[in-house]
Amino acid sequence: MRTNRGTSLIEVLAGMLVIIPIGLASVNFYTVVIGSQINNRLVEDAARSAAMQLGSNNAESAARQTVDGFQYQAPVINVAMTDFNYNVNSQQVLVGTTLTLNMPVPIMNWSTVTLHATAIEPIVAIPAPL
Repeated sequence: MRTNRGTSLIEVLAGMLVIIPIGLASVNFYTVVIGSQINNRLVEDAARSAAMQLGSNNAESAARQTVDGFQYQAPVINVAMTDFNYNVNSQQVLVGTTLTLNMPVPIMNWSTVTLHATAIEPIVAIPAPL
């Protein structure tokens, strides 16, 4: 007489071999989504602060201060400003940032992720023509 006890244990173990990796991968996916939202918010804030400045040097300094002043915590390793373009002709400022994340569950070679974001804002500090 066989019991169902052994087969149930094998089914549970086989199910766990599938469910646990999916759960761990979802933790990494969640970290990337949150990191992307943080990076988008940071680049928009940097572009807005640059757009409120008169002159390219002041705008770049304001954007750099916004990015350098960002205080990050555990999953974020590094934040840097990568692109800057203050174009008076098109009356727009472009700012790009890079955010590097440390994955909470390193799977294979996926231990860090680098996220890039770009924001374009209209320059609001240009004086009106006389």
